[in-house]
Amino acid sequence: MYIPLLLLNKPKELDSMDFLGGFPTTNGGNVYAVVVLDLFNKMEAMIPHKTNATMQQATQLFIDKI
Repeated sequence: MYIPLLLLNKPKELDSMDFLGGFPTTNGGNVYAVVVLDLFNKMEAMIPHKTNATMQQATQLFIDKI
């Protein structure tokens, strides 16, 4: 079935966030990655993290990253 893409009019209108985890521990002690997509700007961020983050923590990580 054909599903058309959404037309976005402004930044931050449609974002996607996912948590990846269970990776081997890095030298910095990170085990997880927070992946954030901004579909309007076609921007992505993959942010290393030491523990599972709450939604507020993940949002703050993304804001600090950009």
